[in-house]
Amino acid sequence: MPSTYTTNTGIEKIATGEQSGTWGTTTNTNFDLVDQSTNGIVEITVSSAATSGSPNSLPITNGSLSNGRNFYIEFKDGGDLGGTVYYQLDPNDAEKVVHVRNNLTNQALTVKIWL
Repeated sequence: MPSTYTTNTGIEKIATGEQSGTWGTTTNTNFDLVDQSTNGIVEITVSSAATSGSPNSLPITNGSLSNGRNFYIEFKDGGDLGGTVYYQLDPNDAEKVVHVRNNLTNQALTVKIWL
């Protein structure tokens, strides 16, 4: 049976008998993912407002560091965005606590998180 990943943070669950000789590398990556999920801080410079029907992505990528996994996310201007800025966690079935700071100049920010 191949490895699987946790739904909310994309941490690899090594299957029995898998990854002989590389188990330590995967485990160290998993520790980095846990660290990012519990203490990670990222600033995202927004370059596109997107739309409510097609929001920008905050990915939680299985097995690798990614912006959506961070504990604290700050959104900053990347130019004149023209209106409300939309983001969505991806995958949209991830359940996690995210602290968000809207540091955009004169723009509202909507972050979609489904529960």
